[in-house]
Amino acid sequence: MAPPERSWASDAAVPDGDTAGTQLDGTGSVRFLGVDAPEKSFEQPVGGAQGLDGAPWDLFLTNPFAPGLPASALEPPLVEHLTGRGGVGAAANHHRHAVAAGDALKNLIQSDIAELGQSPDQFQFFLAFSYEVFDGFGRFLAFVNRNQPNATVPGPRPASYNERTLAIGRTLPYFIWPNVNPFREAPTAYAAGTCLRGYNRN
Repeated sequence: MAPPERSWASDAAVPDGDTAGTQLDGTGSVRFLGVDAPEKSFEQPVGGAQGLDGAPWDLFLTNPFAPGLPASALEPPLVEHLTGRGGVGAAANHHRHAVAAGDALKNLIQSDIAELGQSPDQFQFFLAFSYEVFDGFGRFLAFVNRNQPNATVPGPRPASYNERTLAIGRTLPYFIWPNVNPFREAPTAYAAGTCLRGYNRN
């Protein structure tokens, strides 16, 4: 039996919209700096990690302030602010956007592979680090692009995946100190994005 085809379109290689493995099997994960994508699964207040397309999150986000749930212990002003922001289908909607973000990143990577004329095994990322190299989960923290040593061959080097996922609306800006270089002096989010474009194209 032939082994399964190795592909950057797999969930192992690209688990979500802001994380990818540096290898096709998903090892050497890199968490993209400056952006955040919706989660496919998340830690439940009770019961550990659960998929957002499952019943526990559906129940929780339908009414997180139901009697007996941990969220009911929050301070009243926060409860008032959050009341009505959930509801039936909130968890499934979040999961739908998470899957779309992951698929969008996979499509960007697959498109780069095709443009570079490479096989999945030949394709490599270029990582630009900021301040911290790893996060608490052992993932690299970086601005990520396709590895294209010549800025104009086979075509102009594109913006980083961080910026491209922002441009198509599949991630949101997400800056955590101290990993904000070269943006910390930028007066606006737009100016920070302009810094990112220059940072990844020089």
